Amino acid sequence: VYLPEVPPDTNFHHANFYWRDEVQPVVPITGADAANISWAPATWEENQFQGKLVWIVNGKGKGQERAIQANNANTLFVEPWAVIPDLTSTFAIAQPTWQLGCKTTGTPALFQIPNAAGRVVEILGVAANALDAESPADRSVITRWMIGGGGVIPVDADVPGLPLFTLNSRGNGDLSLTGIGFETLENTKTIQSGTIELYYRDELLDLPTARLTAAVDNAATTIAFTEDPGLAEGDLVQLDREILRIVASGAPHGFTVERGALGTAAEPHLTDAYPFRLHKRGMVFAVPLQFFGSPASGAFQQNFYLPHASVAAAAVWFTNSVGSGESGLQAFTVLSDYGLRTGYGGQYALFAEGYLAIEDDAAIPLLIDRDHSVQDVFATLESPATGGPVEIDITLDQTVYCSLTFAQGAPFSNKLSGVYLPPLRSGGRLGINVRSVQHSSGTIPGRDLSVRIRL
Repeated sequence: VYLPEVPPDTNFHHANFYWRDEVQPVVPITGADAANISWAPATWEENQFQGKLVWIVNGKGKGQERAIQANNANTLFVEPWAVIPDLTSTFAIAQPTWQLGCKTTGTPALFQIPNAAGRVVEILGVAANALDAESPADRSVITRWMIGGGGVIPVDADVPGLPLFTLNSRGNGDLSLTGIGFETLENTKTIQSGTIELYYRDELLDLPTARLTAAVDNAATTIAFTEDPGLAEGDLVQLDREILRIVASGAPHGFTVERGALGTAAEPHLTDAYPFRLHKRGMVFAVPLQFFGSPASGAFQQNFYLPHASVAAAAVWFTNSVGSGESGLQAFTVLSDYGLRTGYGGQYALFAEGYLAIEDDAAIPLLIDRDHSVQDVFATLESPATGGPVEIDITLDQTVYCSLTFAQGAPFSNKLSGVYLPPLRSGGRLGINVRSVQHSSGTIPGRDLSVRIRL
């Protein structure tokens, strides 16, 4: 096969290479307009990137650069785009000026940059003539390079596949994301970030007072409440083990709903079901290049701090140099506590020394130091009661908060979940009332009572 040689460019004399720091790695666009773009999971500070430069890395509008005039928590405001990006596009944020790396007439081109392992720099090479007049920068390719990690573009041909994952609560306000896996490792080499979206109820909020006006079966698409539940179109609400999406508002306190949202199953609900409005929080975490498939990937663990939450569902997806992949989804409402509860850690302990007798304020009141949700409540007796069962009330500001029972001869009471217990408020006082004790000749009523309220 004859391949004609391309004559050399008589104007070419040397090449100039420039570099600049990248301050926001490549992320997908979740919304765009004529003069702005958004990334929904972001939590940027107001005008954090003012004066920096945003450029479209892939997708519609690829290659465009604009100075950032302002930004809010998740949107960048720029001069109008020539081509408005869309949801196929990704972008990165960089320093606004290029720094000269080197001028060279041959290969390789060598220059120094500050050593900061894991940091990404963008590199631009342009052709120049003997007078150092350069070719247009927009005709040159920008290459992204991770210091200590190598080049990042191009490696993958498409977005990452659907991830599998495990999410656990560590019981001290932390959630632990582990067990990340893909059916195939194709298109995972340039993954640099992952995103997790948590759908949860805030357990520091008071329990809802609204209730269903009537029981519903697993097929109903309209529901109504006894009072305003504080829901609007698009909100997610958890009833028992099901998550419903509010489609539209109807009659007073009535709604049209989508059943079985976020991977839950539609089920019947009685009128005493609590309507918990779910919040959404997105968090982004970094992933080293070519991490998945390496020996270290089997020990992947990413922790997130979200205390006093009951996570009903979670979605996880990953972003590579092409864009964001499909999200894996898990629902946790099938768990015994109707969700993955994070708690806060620690406990309150109340003690009543000596033999038990029916009395109020059997223990020294305990002052609550800050607002807390309750994981569970249980009690122990150093010497179990042999004359019959023992019943006690745990009080909050002299009002019954919950009740526990010891069976005859049992050293442990029943354990009461805090799922439907109201939060403890700062400044409140916890106490114990011994409500029922049975004692006769030759028996003991129980001795040395200890109550644990785990947070």
